[in-house]
Amino acid sequence: MLLVGVVTSLMFERQAAQRRVIERQLWWYQEHHARFGVQEVVDAWMTQIPSNLRIEDALGENGHAADLVLPDGSVAVLFLHEGQGSLLTDLTALSASDQEFCQRLLDQLALVEEGRAKPQNRRGVGPAQISVNSASLDVLRAVCRAVLDESRGEMLAREIDAERAKRGILDSPNALSEAMSRVQVSPEERAAVLRALTTRASLYYLIVELQRGRDGVRLARYGGYIPMSDRRRTGQAEDQVWGRRTAFLTWDDLGVE
Repeated sequence: MLLVGVVTSLMFERQAAQRRVIERQLWWYQEHHARFGVQEVVDAWMTQIPSNLRIEDALGENGHAADLVLPDGSVAVLFLHEGQGSLLTDLTALSASDQEFCQRLLDQLALVEEGRAKPQNRRGVGPAQISVNSASLDVLRAVCRAVLDESRGEMLAREIDAERAKRGILDSPNALSEAMSRVQVSPEERAAVLRALTTRASLYYLIVELQRGRDGVRLARYGGYIPMSDRRRTGQAEDQVWGRRTAFLTWDDLGVE
């Protein structure tokens, strides 16, 4: 009886281990296909954006981009948000001079935050440049203080913040220059500000919300950073820009709130 019990126990343990392997494989399959299925939807959606339109102008309320009805009747709802308003923390792929420059920005951000680090002000992927339109005031302060002295840096950050509030969006370096013109900025300092800040984002964060078709109940949420550029910025032909597949830089299970 003891031998039978041991054998039975081993069989149950083996079956449990097999179930765990199958569950991991199923999870990977679902994650993999959810991710690449979304890539195809994003690519198809982007082909519909006119060449003279900003990506943000093609979005609906709360960044709504598109809905995809899946074979089982559930709906994948896509939300897109500009994701380049924070400082890059992984500097390993940058040149030595860019690493030094970006580290100065990070050091100033730590001072601005006064020991209360805010995760939304930092990211691990994407370009080193920061979008002036989505950067928080703290990020603008860190950039301007790193380029100018503390006093003039604070002034410039608030001038940029006021300029984008007045315009709604800063859509060219000239718009950014308007704010710099009200602060004593040397040509070298102006070049450094434009080195750090950009008016045309190329990094976005996509949220995929899976909803039950009949009542809209949330079933799952995924999110990830994706590089995206519009033809106004690149000047490339439609098939050159949109013919490439969207590549996720990150992909996370955000859970259901």
